[in-house]
Amino acid sequence: LSVQDITRHKLNTLLQEEKRKLKAMLLSSITHELLTPLNSALVMIKELDDSIVDVDDREKYEIGVQSLKFLKYLIFDCIDFCLLEEREFKLHDGVIRLKHVITK
Repeated sequence: LSVQDITRHKLNTLLQEEKRKLKAMLLSSITHELLTPLNSALVMIKELDDSIVDVDDREKYEIGVQSLKFLKYLIFDCIDFCLLEEREFKLHDGVIRLKHVITK
């Protein structure tokens, strides 16, 4: 191995690390920007809950709320991925109420 090979390898390693950091930052920024309007939409739709009387409208309402919640959980998964990429994801010991998680 020559000094040039070692230097090239170090440079390549630094570039790869920088690319990883930039990708994680971009993904983190996008997910946080998506959460704000999503949370606003969810709050506004939930305000309609008491005013819905028709069964068909109730079904559409429930589908809308569940769809927004699903998108929110997908965004949280992306945030978790960002934390994994940045090696900041932490696991905690604790009790999980599986029935609550499944029905939520």
